[in-house]
Amino acid sequence: MNVTDPAMATSLMRPQAAHYLFPFSEAARSVAEAAAILGESLSRTHYWVQTLHADHLLQIESVTARKGRAIKRYRTVATEFVVPASLLPDDLFARQMRAANEQMTQSLIAAAPEWVVGGCVRIHFDERSGHFDRVPGPRIRSARSVPRHQSISGMYLTEPDMRELQHDLEALRDKWRDRDRKDPSLPGCLVSISMAPTSS
Repeated sequence: MNVTDPAMATSLMRPQAAHYLFPFSEAARSVAEAAAILGESLSRTHYWVQTLHADHLLQIESVTARKGRAIKRYRTVATEFVVPASLLPDDLFARQMRAANEQMTQSLIAAAPEWVVGGCVRIHFDERSGHFDRVPGPRIRSARSVPRHQSISGMYLTEPDMRELQHDLEALRDKWRDRDRKDPSLPGCLVSISMAPTSS
């Protein structure tokens, strides 16, 4: 669906809109069914369903009468939404990156305090350049080591090498997307993969 309504575009750009639309893209579902799929509270899911319905992104597919309040089942009005650049905020990408980076930073601090908070800074050199790394400190130890990784590397590569790196990173992303269990009862894992040429 190509979005032409500015209000609909604004609603779709809310950070969690896609998250709450997801269960209704597969089948008509009630608020309770969607909350169970998402692992969210009933009240929070109800709020989002009402908001997305008011913004014409969800439609009522059926109403089942029962004693008390009837059960409504909702479905997305499309299986895909395409918002044109003309309806997007100019700083959308920068805002999304800032929010994602802040979430990653807080997740790393929680997962590895002995490294992020109590770690030491190691400055060392090889035959090509100097390096700035964080290493675990002696004072703070996490109660239980959890899987985590963080690295930023500056590299000098030929364009064919950069294209090979891009391909490898995309293949790595796709491999682990395919392994995603989509089960909110399992531990969540935030993964960020980026690369870009730096300005001369």
